Amino acid sequence: MSLDILILVKLVASYNRSQMNSYQQKKYSAQYNYILNINSMKRIFFVFLFLINALNSTCQKKINFLFSIKLDSFNVNEEKDLNIRLIFVNFGDTNLLVTRQLQYTYKKGIRPKSGDLIWEVEKLSKGKYYEQSVKTLFSPLPFYVPKEEQFDTLAPKKNTFKIFPLYYFYQLDVGVYRVRAKYIIPSQSGLPIKFLYSNWLKFNIKKPIRYFSSS
Repeated sequence: MSLDILILVKLVASYNRSQMNSYQQKKYSAQYNYILNINSMKRIFFVFLFLINALNSTCQKKINFLFSIKLDSFNVNEEKDLNIRLIFVNFGDTNLLVTRQLQYTYKKGIRPKSGDLIWEVEKLSKGKYYEQSVKTLFSPLPFYVPKEEQFDTLAPKKNTFKIFPLYYFYQLDVGVYRVRAKYIIPSQSGLPIKFLYSNWLKFNIKKPIRYFSSS
């Protein structure tokens, strides 16, 4: 065998070995990436299960106590039509404490935790709802309530309601509105949650509500 042929054979063999090594490297790399992807998917799956379980646990805790609001009529013709009924329902098996004298508190203010209810009132305009500002002479600072009169006991499978005069705090022009309340749950209630939102409630103001200007 001539020298040239021998050199050519060695070059071909070397090339084949390099191709084989490249193929094996790609194969091992693909297997490694596959294993990494599987492990990543497993971690994502377990995190997803954890979040679902946490969400279910939270929902189960919340469902034992229902807070909703209601008006007697969709159309509001006078101030007393804006006496909103706040309904509390205990679906659980133990007694719950509900604040007896509910006090208004502002979303933003000096003492946002001074009351029990935060209201959101929005007016419909051109297909969108816009938040309305509070206009009142009432102070959001709490009034004194003796300890023995702070709470009502709500027995299991029972409900109770309270009336809140929304017209004390808002001056509303003619139009369609929606409102919801955030009830700040007292720590003494024994519930693992700090607050509950009510449903959104729509109503239609037929005549302007001006409680303070008309008194």
